[in-house]
Amino acid sequence: MQSLQATPWFDGHDPPAREGPYQRRYPAGPYSCWAQGRWYGDAATPQAAAAARSASRWQHAAWRGVSTPSDAPCAACRGSKLIDLGFDAETGDDLIAACADCDPE
Repeated sequence: MQSLQATPWFDGHDPPAREGPYQRRYPAGPYSCWAQGRWYGDAATPQAAAAARSASRWQHAAWRGVSTPSDAPCAACRGSKLIDLGFDAETGDDLIAACADCDPE
């Protein structure tokens, strides 16, 4: 199993660039998930934070992530390399795109 190295702590007013679970300082956390421009959950594990559906009460607690990639599949697309957001109700367009976390270009 690969050992993951954490980043330094970031100020709670500076949001992460990528969605996913992060370690957070008290009073939040110890883990929360950054998604859709806000922090969700305050959970005991990264997995529980990723599954949380309620917003954290503490939106500005310090946070840190991992500085090296994991051997696990991408948390955003689960390794499929695509994100499917359904259909646009107005145009009927299929909203499938390349996963920005896997292919940032």
